[in-house]
Amino acid sequence: MQELADYTGMPVAMASRDRLSMVYLERCKGTNAVTLAIEIGAHIKLATTAVGRACIAAHGPDERARILALVEEREGDNWPNVQPGIEAAIEDYQQYGYCTSFTEWKRDVNAVAVPFVPTDG
Repeated sequence: MQELADYTGMPVAMASRDRLSMVYLERCKGTNAVTLAIEIGAHIKLATTAVGRACIAAHGPDERARILALVEEREGDNWPNVQPGIEAAIEDYQQYGYCTSFTEWKRDVNAVAVPFVPTDG
């Protein structure tokens, strides 16, 4: 992770789902001074972040549908604004192997994420 952060100059992080959030487990700082600084233990949104979308996309259809039903319930009236980004991220994951979030979580934040699914589950 640190090698990638050094190469890109950007932070690289690992997160895991905690209900309808993603929690940062590890973060490596890049050399770029102007980056979003999220510390280990921080919770970020599942539905609008690249890492959250990667988590959703990595699940099988049944579990993904269950998670999306919960996200829809939580988002309420905002669901029509959130749903297209999640659907696009799932398509991107299936086609390219990664998910993105460009200004959808925070106006000045762009991110790319890849899910890590251990072979033993």
